[in-house]
Amino acid sequence: SKIAQFDAKGMVTDASVSPDGKSLAILTYRAVWVITLPANSENIFNGPMLYTPLSPPVLSWQIEGCAWLDAETLLVGSEQGDLFKIHLSALKPVK
Repeated sequence: SKIAQFDAKGMVTDASVSPDGKSLAILTYRAVWVITLPANSENIFNGPMLYTPLSPPVLSWQIEGCAWLDAETLLVGSEQGDLFKIHLSALKPVK
């Protein structure tokens, strides 16, 4: 069931909920978004949001997967087999 809509400014390739259940990471080929999940059933995209563009090496451009290493660190992987670490401190507030 569709519960919300979000313009990720690109094709979404993966999404992952943080270990503490408080954040949702959304990955595209060129960006990472992290949304603070609401405590109730309101629209999940209305809360605080962080963003960073991605600039992978030319030979790792197909960023396809993300997972949380811990509550402050994301791992993202490319279809070419490369793995990258992104600290939430590198993301900028959007709203």
